[in-house]
Amino acid sequence: YQRRVHGKVDPRETLATYLRRRTRFTGTKIACGEAGCGACTVDIARWKDDRVEHKSVNACVRPVATLHGYAITTTEGLGSTEKGFHPIQDRIANLNGTQCGFCTPGFVMAMYSLLNQPAAPTARDVEAKLDGNICRCTGYRPILDACKSFVADGGVKDYICGKEITGEMYDKSKNPEFPEFLKAVNIVGTRFSCEGVGTFIADNTR
Repeated sequence: YQRRVHGKVDPRETLATYLRRRTRFTGTKIACGEAGCGACTVDIARWKDDRVEHKSVNACVRPVATLHGYAITTTEGLGSTEKGFHPIQDRIANLNGTQCGFCTPGFVMAMYSLLNQPAAPTARDVEAKLDGNICRCTGYRPILDACKSFVADGGVKDYICGKEITGEMYDKSKNPEFPEFLKAVNIVGTRFSCEGVGTFIADNTR
């Protein structure tokens, strides 16, 4: 399933507001509304130098008008109960990294962006990446353990079943495919366009 966004947009409308009000992708949460908690984190990707370049952003402060040519992935774009969960979603759940679940989509998407960088991340990279994501109930240790289990020097052990998890990298073939029509879009800097925005929102719920 592909959703293309075209046409005029309100320059004041943020990506988080757009997702929650105009689509059914409500996994992206709005909490602080000022890029301070990470609950609204999504992945945006563009085609650059013959490869896909990923970046995590705070959707609560990112105007939709600046996303022309980008592919947007929310937690729904990675996995669901209908299609099966993405390895990051699955690992956080299995290692008890969620309680109320409000912050979980933001952590998942921040980690997804990190694991799709050209260089293999380290445990310190994971800590730095998740520095802007806040959890108010679970506590950070199980969340960090789940995310560090994807890196070689994570040193993570599943204390429930006693299994040590050492850098079990997920299969990137399960990631949403970058849409072909966006490869032809030439993005120079951050272009602010209200007249015509063409983008793509991944959906793995159907």
